[in-house]
Amino acid sequence: MHVQLTGVLQCEICFKKLKSKSSYVIHKKRHLKVYVAECDICNQGFVTRQEYNNHMGFKHGTSRFVCNVCNTTCYDKSALISHMGRHNDSTKSVCETCGKKLYSKVTLQEHIVAVHQGLKPHKCDICELSFANRLTLRQHKRTHTGEKPYTCTYCPRAFTQSHSLKIHLRTHTGEKPEICNICQSGFTTKTILRTHMKNKHKLVDGGVKVELPST
Repeated sequence: MHVQLTGVLQCEICFKKLKSKSSYVIHKKRHLKVYVAECDICNQGFVTRQEYNNHMGFKHGTSRFVCNVCNTTCYDKSALISHMGRHNDSTKSVCETCGKKLYSKVTLQEHIVAVHQGLKPHKCDICELSFANRLTLRQHKRTHTGEKPYTCTYCPRAFTQSHSLKIHLRTHTGEKPEICNICQSGFTTKTILRTHMKNKHKLVDGGVKVELPST
């Protein structure tokens, strides 16, 4: 039996506190080594399919879901289908107000409501904060539940968003896809690249020269 604390669940093995039942169940499976998938290359076990897919793609480079347009690697079929929509103009919906192309009629409607109408119709039922779209609301709710479904296969860290995991994995793989067009230095994120451009080359977005005060 788990120990029930106020608003949290506590593991009776290591006493770690978890904020949701789903997080507790996954955590407990790690102790009991209840795996849903096992790597046939290095025999490492995984308690979720997402962890297994991430491991096979990033650790062994064996993901089968590769975009045939830009070679971007996706770690499940649904992610690849979503990604492919970015290349297919015929599947995109165009905003009549600003001309932006969205990947579906649903995302087009959310764009219109959020950007052009300034509305936030999706309200959190825990803290009553409001958000422009359902994805942002779902990500926000994880701050309440403590759920971090995106787990690093190299270290114990976990994240609430897949994008955060993608950026974090670069610290392990050494990937630096953001390249400075002046000195060719590579960086893990656009934010770090912008900081480099400003501090090293005295440039800001758009290539505008920063005028430093004379000393």
